[in-house]
Amino acid sequence: MNKTKKRLKRLKPLYFRFLCEECKSEEEIWLRDDELEALFLADFQGLYHDECARAMGISRPTFSKMLKVARRKSVDFFIHGKRLRIEKTSSRFVLAFPTHDRIHLAPSLLEAKFLGFAQVEEGEIKALTYEENPLPKEENGCLGGGGGGGRFKLLAPLLQGSSLLVVREIGEGFKRNLESLGLSVVVSSKIHLDEVMQEI
Repeated sequence: MNKTKKRLKRLKPLYFRFLCEECKSEEEIWLRDDELEALFLADFQGLYHDECARAMGISRPTFSKMLKVARRKSVDFFIHGKRLRIEKTSSRFVLAFPTHDRIHLAPSLLEAKFLGFAQVEEGEIKALTYEENPLPKEENGCLGGGGGGGRFKLLAPLLQGSSLLVVREIGEGFKRNLESLGLSVVVSSKIHLDEVMQEI
């Protein structure tokens, strides 16, 4: 497998845990340090997205997606009084992806035969495991609920422990539900896993 480009981070936060004194919520939001970097560059320093992407060593679409997730988490923290923790990203993470043949991204998460889990270390895939996707087995009408709530309940146990989910398409409500697990959800036009690794 090809190596991914290393993300560059210039911001070194001094504090990593925040909570609202007036609220008693035990729910915690994890904001990755590269997501904090995206907020810092775009919203504090006021750089254009292409400048931010170059500064972080990532593509502009990847930066825009990262910034969108970071802003949503920040607003969730302020509005709902949740706890906030800055998570130090490491060179090790688990990438989840829907697949039919174990190497290409399936067109739809809802129809994929398997969920693949790539253990990535220092930009290389060290191990690949697969779980049967429970969604295609469900009959129409059994996955009701706004924002893909039924689908979310089926997938949540499988996706625990993953850092990143890469799909070719996904509904916005379903995407928000999955992001509540602390996942970064990336919509990619790439099909082969090697190409996906280069993109992220």
